[in-house]
Amino acid sequence: MESVKKLKIGIIGAGRIGKFHVREFLKLGTYVLSILEPNSMLAKRAEAQIREKHKINVMSYVELNRFLGEHPPDAVSIATPPKNHAYYIEKCLETGKHVFVEKPLSVSPDAYLTAKKLLILAREKKLILTVNTQWPCVFPLIESQLPSLNKVREFYMYMEPGVRGLGMLVEHLPHLNSLLVKLISKGKAKNISFSKKEEEHIIIEFDYVTEKTKCKVKYELKYRENRPRAVIFSINGKKFERKILEGYKQKLITPDKIIDLEDPFTVSIRHFVQAIQEKRKPLICEQEILDNAKLQDSILEKWN
Repeated sequence: MESVKKLKIGIIGAGRIGKFHVREFLKLGTYVLSILEPNSMLAKRAEAQIREKHKINVMSYVELNRFLGEHPPDAVSIATPPKNHAYYIEKCLETGKHVFVEKPLSVSPDAYLTAKKLLILAREKKLILTVNTQWPCVFPLIESQLPSLNKVREFYMYMEPGVRGLGMLVEHLPHLNSLLVKLISKGKAKNISFSKKEEEHIIIEFDYVTEKTKCKVKYELKYRENRPRAVIFSINGKKFERKILEGYKQKLITPDKIIDLEDPFTVSIRHFVQAIQEKRKPLICEQEILDNAKLQDSILEKWN
């Protein structure tokens, strides 16, 4: 089996969150080979910053074909604005690259159809395609406190985005959805309503139903400029809260105890690397990606 240290990673979009992708892949012992930034000035700046910070000889590109073909990576991590995700995913899969993409996989109104097409392509190419909706990593930590996870009747989740208005939904709906679709597979949203629809505060309520179950869902998003930002969710009335301490150490406050929580972002990327190296499933599976995209489309349709 190929060593994790030999896995070559290319990063598309090495600014903002992309620099954290670089950090996490390096922590896992992979080889961050190259970055792609269509703006030549930004590409050179990002290359210089990465070389200085991490002491690695990363290469920067402004053209996608050269990035994928000149020194081909084994896998690509996409951290561009959401409108570009689907284009880059398709090009990377077509050239035989595994793909880890920031949420959302695609933008609505056709996120579900796009996700379905890209997942079929990944399957045909025998490649991993997964999305950075990392919060399902908490389930192994809380399963013992929720013995009736197969009977979820109420779900609530609260997050504090650093963006306002529609941007809160575009960037954070995939996170909110990811826990729900992990709990309930192949559901459908009904009776969607916005009980609060303000620039800095949004509350969404709906029923998430299957043939056998009906779950009352409430999402709440409130703008917060500075970190740390709260993450709270409850399942059947039991509350769980993420707390960030000094040094970005994290705890999960549960009904019965306080649990050490590894950064979900780190867990998500590690699962992607292990999926490639050990031929196992990533943190987010195909059905969850499809369910998430379908729910995203349904909610954003009501926003408009």
